[in-house]
Amino acid sequence: MSRLARWCFVVALVSLWADLCIRSAAADDSALETLRGQIESLAQTNGFSVSGLYHLKGDAVPEGDRDLRGRIAQLLAPFNYAIISNAGGGIDKIVISGRKSAAREVPQPDRVRTKSQAGHQLVDAILFGLNGQRRNARLMVDTGASAIVLPRSMIPALGYVEAELGEVTMQTANGLVKGRMAVLERVAVGRSVADDVAAAFVEDGALAGNMLLGMSFLGRFRMTIDKARNSITLEDK
Repeated sequence: MSRLARWCFVVALVSLWADLCIRSAAADDSALETLRGQIESLAQTNGFSVSGLYHLKGDAVPEGDRDLRGRIAQLLAPFNYAIISNAGGGIDKIVISGRKSAAREVPQPDRVRTKSQAGHQLVDAILFGLNGQRRNARLMVDTGASAIVLPRSMIPALGYVEAELGEVTMQTANGLVKGRMAVLERVAVGRSVADDVAAAFVEDGALAGNMLLGMSFLGRFRMTIDKARNSITLEDK
């Protein structure tokens, strides 16, 4: 190869490399112009994982809260999701279960009787899984739980196949436990009903006989707990 030919070859390589860099940068910028791209960027920067990204559709959300959890809440406001914390209190994983459906209208505040147990309030609920599968359950009201938390043994009773559910690691009073994440078609407590409610299934022993009514349901309503009268009041937001 002549010196001129070698020079032309080198110039061509440099030009190709520059073009690839420009395209890569453009692709990165394009990705950040979507909601999904923003969440993926946050996950990569802050070292947590995300499942259910396929639910995220839409344009980027303008810069807002600079606190990580506040920014996540801003980006995922239209979606049902659970944040799984690690032992140090940081974010280990986010599970996105779908776009929020508005809670069905409750004409008047719904006062639901509860049963007191060791300082906690228990309510009777109806859980609807796949294909009309339905189970009654007594759940402990827990505003510290991101999702409804149920025993793993209830997975088939609600019509789900465990192998088809996404894996999740959750922080409980007994430490970190692994489980499966699903979306209940509907949950009813008294006259208050919500569709598409995130639920986690964990090993039965990790719950010490309790099932939790978390914020994936309670967050759809304004809630007042009256321990003196053993009741909770749910009111449409």
